[in-house]
Parts: sequence; C-alpha cells; structure tokens
Amino acid sequence: MDRIIIYLLIAFCCMSCEGYLDYKPNIKMAIPSTLEDAELLLSNYSEMNTGYPNQGEIASDDYFLSYDNWLSISEIDDRNIYCWNNEPLTNAMPWQSTYKVVYIANQVIQVLDKLDPKVNAQKWRQMNGAAHFFRAFAFHQLLSVYTVPYKKESASTELGIPMRLTPNIDEVTPRASQAASYEQVILDLKLAAVNLPVHNAVKGMPNKNAAFANLARAYLDMQEYELAYRYADSALKENAVLWDFNDLDMDVDLPFTRFGKEVIFPATAQFSDAFGEFYCYMDSTLVNSYQQNDLRKKLFFKPSPSDPNYYTFKGSYDNSYGSPFVGLTTSELYLIRAECAARTGRLDKANDDINTLLVTRWVKGTYMPIGETDPATLLAYILDQRRKEIVFRGLRWTDLKRLNLESKFETSLMRNLNGNVYTLQPNSLSYGILLPLSAINVGGLNQNKR
Repeated sequence: MDRIIIYLLIAFCCMSCEGYLDYKPNIKMAIPSTLEDAELLLSNYSEMNTGYPNQGEIASDDYFLSYDNWLSISEIDDRNIYCWNNEPLTNAMPWQSTYKVVYIANQVIQVLDKLDPKVNAQKWRQMNGAAHFFRAFAFHQLLSVYTVPYKKESASTELGIPMRLTPNIDEVTPRASQAASYEQVILDLKLAAVNLPVHNAVKGMPNKNAAFANLARAYLDMQEYELAYRYADSALKENAVLWDFNDLDMDVDLPFTRFGKEVIFPATAQFSDAFGEFYCYMDSTLVNSYQQNDLRKKLFFKPSPSDPNYYTFKGSYDNSYGSPFVGLTTSELYLIRAECAARTGRLDKANDDINTLLVTRWVKGTYMPIGETDPATLLAYILDQRRKEIVFRGLRWTDLKRLNLESKFETSLMRNLNGNVYTLQPNSLSYGILLPLSAINVGGLNQNKR
C-alpha cells in the first residue's frame, strides 16, 4: 500500500479527529489496510505518546506562580485553571489531541477486524493489544481530568466521557456514565494484557506490563484496592527495576534520562508555561518535607533561575521542561502496591515495598527501614512518600480527588495572586475540569456541573 495514504491520515489526525469538535475533513482516501499500516500508525510517538491533558497538573498544589509569572503565561485557559475560576475553556488541544489517540487506535482496530488473525498471528495480536492499550490509556487520561472523584455508589449517574469505539467521525457520541467509562477502560486494558508481548523493543509501544500497570492505576482511582494490589503485583513480578538515585548526577539540570530503567510506558502531557523553569515555584512545604539524606530533593528540584529564594522542578522522567511526564513507572507501582497492602491488611508487604523504594532514594547506608505495625500510621507514611515521589507525574490531581473522599486526608487548596485569594475545597465540583467550548457547542455534550 502506498505509505502516502498513511501520512495523509496522520496529517488529518493532527488537525482534528473528532466529529464533535470543530473539523470534519473528507478522509475517504485514508484507508490503511495492512498490519504494517497499523504498526506505522501506532508507533508514531509524537501522536500516540504526547499531548495528553495537563489541566489537572496545572490545577494541583505541588507548585505555585507569582502574580507576575501568572500574568506572563500566554494561554488564558492555563491562567484560569490555575485559580479554579471556572471560566469557559477555549483551547481544545488537550481534549482533541487525546481523542486523536482514540481515533487512531479505533482506525487500527477496524483494520485488524478485516484481517485474518491467523496470518502473522503474533504481529496481529501485538497490534490489537497495542491499539486497545492506547485507547484505554487515552480514555483514562481524560477521565482523570474531566470527571469528578469516582464513587462507586454514584458512578452510574455521574458524567464520564464520550466513549468513541469506532473511527466514524460523523457518529454522535454523548458522554457515557463514569461507571461505564471506567468499565471500558478496564475491558480494553485486560484485552491488551492478553495480547501484548512481555517485551517490546520499540520504546514508545506498550507491553503486557504496561497494561497491568495501567490497570493498577485505574483501580486505585476507583478505590478498588484489592484489585489495584493484584495488578501492581503482577506488573512488579515482570519488572521491579528501580533507579538507585546514588548513581545519578545531582548537579545537572535534567538528571533523569528519557526512557530510563523505571519507565514502563512513556507519555507526556501538553506543554504549559506554568511548568517552565522560569515560571514554576515548587510548594515550599513540599520541598522542606524531604529529610537531609533524601536524594529526591536535589534530583527533583533546583533553585529557580528567576528567584533563587524558591525552587523549580527538574526531575522529569521525560528529561524535559514544561511537559509533565504522565507515563507508567515501576516506582509508581511500588507505591500503589504498598498503599493497597496497607489498606488490605498486608502490613509486612506494605513495609517491604516502601522500604525497597526508599532505600534507593536515600544516601547509601543512611536509610533506616521502617517496620510500622499500626495500619493508619503506615498508610499515612506511604501516602506522604507517594506525594514526595510522584511530583509532576500527572497523578497529584487524581490523588487529591480520591483522598478527599476520606476525611482524614482532606486537603483544601489556596492560591494568592496579588492579594486575591482563591480556594478549592475538598470534593468541590471544580475537580471535574470543564470541557472545552468546542465540545459543548459543536458536539452538544453536557458540561460539567458547577
């Protein structure tokens, strides 16, 4: 098949792939039809692994902006989201680019449905697993930002997201319930786990372990702690490698290499000036919470080049500024398994996991392992270490949402801009970021409540 067709399809996807957004091109000429075409589409790193929603990270509390830096941010939506002021969102790119991933995955699934799975069965299974993984990963990223905290008792009536399961851009797809949305994510990830290989030589493509890891993350969001434990455990049985932070250079600007040994699946969110080294000031309480021999403080932060009284972030697992790493890592899995072990009565396992992680984060020979026997104290300690470990990983917003459901972990957020104080109360409806106006006005989707 002429590869120009594939390039045209990718170019189309760059413009817009969702019928309910704002553009409907004629794509009848774009007809990928082979396994090679499917692989070409899915292995396009810039399309499939970047550009995920960043609004949750913008709205979270790991950092703050000075008034002047806030005014200097070029994207008005980012300024509005920063202080939770509920102005309509005009920038549809985070929403569009994520549904672009869904569109490409659906296109590949359609191609595979027309092929004989017995011809080159291994490749067919790998592409089928990868397409379902990418679709699930994209759906989950959208759910993490654009929906309110998941509560089992109300998830069937809360708004989820449009679950696009075909590449037909003219098909009108309303928002499914939150429960149905998560059910589809789980279904896709389980299918991916069955079909994906244990190892994948292509850096940006998922493997079986990535499906297990995303299942653990999704079940954690749903507070299904037993299931989250099982899938984190399955993933860590395949790959439990951690960086020893003693081996990293603390003096360089970006100490973590891209596609490093802890990365199971690489992905980044949209760029924002808010995360840039000259704009972003890390929350002082967070920075000061690291103990003396904890290497994470020096590896994650450096004095801000715009104000040395504050710190800025340099610990990106993507080895970059401005685009938060939102992929899957072994360190996150240790934290998931430790938390879920503490919540389900496996205290020895919880202690083992948090000790295994932290001994690699402290100056060699200085970490004192814990052996906590009180479940509440152990859980609080693990959650504190989770906060310190996964800075700017696209997870703080979802953590705030689920932990605010427990009164002992409720957190009120505050912004101060030139004397104007903004607050975000626990369980506020604003934890479901507003959908962009194009999705509402063109697609007729229901907006999140306020």
